[in-house]
Amino acid sequence: MLQRDVRNQNRRIVFDLFRQYGELTRVDASKRAGISMPSVLKAIQPFVDAGILVPMGEASAPLGRRPLLLRFNPDAIAAYGIEFEGDRLSVGLVRIDGSIEKQVALRVRHSFDDDLVRSILSGLEALGASGTPGSPATPGGRRLAGIGIGIPGAVDPARQRIRFAPLIGVHEPTDAAPILRQVEAATGLPVFMENDANVAAVGEYLLRGEADPDARGDLLFVSLGTGLGGGLILDGALHRGAHFLCGELGYYSPEPGAQASTREQGWLESRLNVAALEARFGPMDAWPARDEALLAAIADPLAPALANTATILDIDRIVLGGVVVDRLGAPLVDRIRDATNRLALHRLDISPVASEDPGIVGAATLVIESRLDDLVAME
Repeated sequence: MLQRDVRNQNRRIVFDLFRQYGELTRVDASKRAGISMPSVLKAIQPFVDAGILVPMGEASAPLGRRPLLLRFNPDAIAAYGIEFEGDRLSVGLVRIDGSIEKQVALRVRHSFDDDLVRSILSGLEALGASGTPGSPATPGGRRLAGIGIGIPGAVDPARQRIRFAPLIGVHEPTDAAPILRQVEAATGLPVFMENDANVAAVGEYLLRGEADPDARGDLLFVSLGTGLGGGLILDGALHRGAHFLCGELGYYSPEPGAQASTREQGWLESRLNVAALEARFGPMDAWPARDEALLAAIADPLAPALANTATILDIDRIVLGGVVVDRLGAPLVDRIRDATNRLALHRLDISPVASEDPGIVGAATLVIESRLDDLVAME
């Protein structure tokens, strides 16, 4: 590994530590990261210069010289996170600790076109979006990292291409760059895109680590809503897969004769999306929370997919989100947990989301992390 790579890796480790724990001394950071003190000192300084770490005076110590306490400043950098789920577009301004400062939700068409651009700009305008990348956007000197968008489909972020996204009318590989460039031109901010379940998985992983820094582990996020999607965090990193299909539980099928197509929803998704459930059980707003037939219709076909995935990957934690989980709450989560654990080889921790909007948090977080080197001048 090149010296520059080692230096930047050390800086990322230090950044994550302070984001998790809030306050640390340099000695604490060195011990927790397993990095030498000289390397920690070099890693910390750019964050102090950028206002991300703020000196808070001397910390208490039993003997000797008292070390300087540094506090993580969540207001130093922010980004806009956008979640596009079928007919709903949620836009939020997110601080670097994952907290949402403000947000707005809009009703939109199921399409990836100029109408989506107008809706995104309307949402950003409602939040008072302004500023240019890397420059102060508020009197307090906050930097805006950019805009992250979660798309309900198989997304190649680096090439800015959507392989397919039947929920929004994308059935063939599509260049998303023209749409993203329109948003960039209107805002002056860089725009990134990612699969919607992936960004939600990132948001959940960050927020759960904030609540308990020592309890981070592999995580499968599952969204039950307009569609059925999943995002996977392994060894602290988002996994997309060779074809950007990692976590796509909607294409799970127990039927040997079933066929998958990029032009339509998968076998499991076609049975568990909102439209399919409403066709069987009536409007979602009128669903009773403890309708046994409805709970069984969701949990029974979903449980084998979750249990098989958890066993193959040997993961312990599954997080359930999306509007269906929001509507049915604890009775649905409990039913899915019981049905899945009957099929799994080990006990699974299955729980609802820790945040009401993990997709917004994750989309913004991916932007911040992708631009962190530029924003704190890590040469």
